[in-house]
Amino acid sequence: MVQLTNNRSLQSLHSIKGLERGLIVDDVPSIRIHINKTMRGMGIETWHAGNGDQAYRLLHRHPFDIVVTDIEMPETSGLELLSSMRQSTNQRISKTPVIVTSSVRDQRIEQQVRFVKFAYFLPKPIRTTELKVLLQMIATSRTLRAERMSPKR
Repeated sequence: MVQLTNNRSLQSLHSIKGLERGLIVDDVPSIRIHINKTMRGMGIETWHAGNGDQAYRLLHRHPFDIVVTDIEMPETSGLELLSSMRQSTNQRISKTPVIVTSSVRDQRIEQQVRFVKFAYFLPKPIRTTELKVLLQMIATSRTLRAERMSPKR
């Protein structure tokens, strides 16, 4: 059985505006640790789940600004999690950005992910620099979208 963990960190002075809390979903603990280190280093509070079922339960209990999920996991895959999120009637869940990772090099999967709104594909092995750039891009996009939606003064 995979345990859920909540790795709360003090907010860094260098935290990314728009990405304060992230959910890392992977059945391999070493991958979760690698992603966790990068995200926490950017000031993002992280929570972990070992499969899509656990992640979906957490998404209903806590607000997350970003989800990073593997594709191949037991019980519920990352693609099934992404599909469930996009079909959710809860807008907070349906619009949460998702980074999908995979060591399987399949153009069809990459295309499938890229056609989903607010979804991004990042191949494994995950390079820290690429993950940081993608997180920064997502944060900037969320911030700009929020600014456009806010009433003008």
